[in-house]
Amino acid sequence: MNKKNSLFLFLSLAMLLWTGCTEEDFSDCPTGFWVTFVPENMKHNVAREVQNLDLYFYDVSGENLIKKISYTRDELRSTDAAAYVPQDSIAAGAYRVMAILNDGSHTDTRSAETYSGIHTRLVDAEVDYHPVTFFSGETDLEVDEYLTLDQAQEFPIDLYKHNNQIRVNIVYDEDYELAAGGRIETYIQGSNGRYHYSTRGCRSGESTDTGIQARFLPWERFERLDPEKGEVSEIYMSTMHMWHDSDMNLHLDEVGGTRANSPRSIDLNLTDLLKNVSGIVDENGETIRNPYDTDDELRFHDEYEIWIKFGKSSISTRIGIDDWAKVGGNIEL
Repeated sequence: MNKKNSLFLFLSLAMLLWTGCTEEDFSDCPTGFWVTFVPENMKHNVAREVQNLDLYFYDVSGENLIKKISYTRDELRSTDAAAYVPQDSIAAGAYRVMAILNDGSHTDTRSAETYSGIHTRLVDAEVDYHPVTFFSGETDLEVDEYLTLDQAQEFPIDLYKHNNQIRVNIVYDEDYELAAGGRIETYIQGSNGRYHYSTRGCRSGESTDTGIQARFLPWERFERLDPEKGEVSEIYMSTMHMWHDSDMNLHLDEVGGTRANSPRSIDLNLTDLLKNVSGIVDENGETIRNPYDTDDELRFHDEYEIWIKFGKSSISTRIGIDDWAKVGGNIEL
C-alpha cells in the first residue's frame, strides 16, 4: 500500500471514530434527509394515493435545475410517503424544490430546466377515464453539510391536488317531456390542462388559451330514469382543477329520439355556479359566506356534486362541494 492510500485510509478511519460511526453503532454515520408531504386538504391520504414521485432540485434563483430524483411507490416511506434523499445524491446547500406526485401516462411535465418554466399539462384532448390523483408542491430548503441518522432533517412540502371529481345528477320535473328514445348527453369542456408550479391554470398575465381545449367525458354513468318516480341519471366525470373566470362549461344536450321542436341544449359555466352565490349552507343548515371568492379557496375543494332538475321552461340547480351544500336557482330555458 503506497503512502497516499495509507494516509487516505488513516483519515477515513479517524473520521468514522471521531463521529462515533462504528460497526456496533450507526447512529452517528453520515446519512441524508427526508422530504415529507402535507396535503392542503387533510382528507387526502398521500401514502394511499401516491403512485410515483419526482423531486426537482433548483438553485435558489430557480434558473438552473441541479438534479431530478424519481421514486416509485415502494421506494417511499410506507407510513406517510416521505422521500429519503441520501447525502451522496445532492450536495449541501440551499435549494428550491418542486415535488410532483403521480405524473403518469395522461400528464406531461415540460420545461423543467427552470423553476419558473416547469408546468404539467394533459396529454389527451378527450378525457373519458378516472385519472390518478395528481399533486404538486414546492418549498425552499437548506441541506446541512453533515447529517447523521440521529440528526436527519425533515423538510415538509404542502401538496395541492390538481384534479376534481364531478358528479352530475339529472332528474326530470313532471312537466318536462323527454323525447321518446332521447337522452341528455353530458360533458365538460374548456381551456384546461396546463398547470404551473403555482397550481394556477395560467401564470399571471397569460391567457387561458395556454391551456389545451380539453373535453371531459363521463367515465361512469348510471341510468335510472323513471320521471314518475323521480329517479336520476348519475354521471361521473373528472377534470383538472378549476380557477375563477375559466371557460370550463358543463354542456347538457338533448340528443336522439324524435321531437317536433328543436332539441334543448344548455351550457353552464362551472365557476360561475360557485362564485355567484351569496352564501353556503353547511351540514347544520347554517348559512355562511361564499368561500369560493378566490382561486386559492376554489383550489382547496375537489369533490363536486351537481343536481339539475329539468322543467318545461326552466331548470333548477343545486351544488354540493365537499362538505358544503349550495342552494342554487332557476335558469330559464
